[in-house]
Amino acid sequence: MKRTSLLLGLLVSLCATTAHSQAAPAGKPIEHVAWYRVMHLKFKPGMTDEARKIIHEHFIPVDKEIGREVFAVDPVTSDWDHVVYFPMPAGPSELGLQSTPWDAKWNAAFERREGGKERADALNRRFGEMIMQSKTEIVMRWTS
Repeated sequence: MKRTSLLLGLLVSLCATTAHSQAAPAGKPIEHVAWYRVMHLKFKPGMTDEARKIIHEHFIPVDKEIGREVFAVDPVTSDWDHVVYFPMPAGPSELGLQSTPWDAKWNAAFERREGGKERADALNRRFGEMIMQSKTEIVMRWTS
């Protein structure tokens, strides 16, 4: 009987802990921060120059056209060939979206600049074929 009571008590305790941990976290959003999705890219051997050319001649002009302030770097001493910071105006909640308003603007401008959806898709496929490895992180920057 003691063992059954002990097991029952443990089960109730575990259920209560699990239910508590699954509840939505309470609290207010972090203020005075800017959120970014950071994409790290490592290109296949011999592809770095062509990939950077596509980035600088095709992708960055689209960001400038739509007014998105993207910060990109080409590291000299890193495991990565290209790192780009994409602003996330809605913060981490954007992670739950299939597409953001910026994505829609960017895709429309990119397709128009490239001469249509087929040509834009072909360039995106070509660029994707150059990537050996990628990693995405979410970071925040204090704004005050």
